[in-house]
Amino acid sequence: MLGMDFVRNLAITELAKKQLSLSPGLQEIANAVLKHCIETSQCGLKLKQFGVKVKQIQTLCSITLLHDLGKLVLLANKEDEYADLMGRSIENSRPLWRLEQAVFGCDHAAIGAFLFAMWGLPENIVRATAWHHEPSSFASNEFCYVTLLHFANCAAHVKNEMQFYYGDELIPEVAEKVGLPVDYVQEFD
Repeated sequence: MLGMDFVRNLAITELAKKQLSLSPGLQEIANAVLKHCIETSQCGLKLKQFGVKVKQIQTLCSITLLHDLGKLVLLANKEDEYADLMGRSIENSRPLWRLEQAVFGCDHAAIGAFLFAMWGLPENIVRATAWHHEPSSFASNEFCYVTLLHFANCAAHVKNEMQFYYGDELIPEVAEKVGLPVDYVQEFD
């Protein structure tokens, strides 16, 4: 059964997409970003088989739906410049967030986290969104939302190729610290 937080976050994501007035080519990119968020949520559900608590999985599934909203903000504001940057991430085999930092001085994760904080969303959503690309400082021997989002996001990129940008890569030390096999995606049913 879907919880109210999950429904709220799905609604926020859909409303954000509807508010964008993008050209058809950019709308295709926006749809791909939202599809990736749904795929990340599905991968998050599968982390249950590694001993993640049910409550954490439920919250994670909400966070995953929102985690790339900053990409939609950049797409709406930088349009073709951002689409070109996405293409360069593929050409250079570099995660998009690293190019965002180099070109814009911040990345989509920081933009999304800032918006979520302004909207009064829970701290766990803000923190996980902000740090899921750089989870090392949050790594411990227990799962937290930052590391869980990192694992789900990486798994979604491994399982479903993103045609518009180069995705995240797993930080093996973070997985090892919580006892997650570095090839955990292959164990998903």
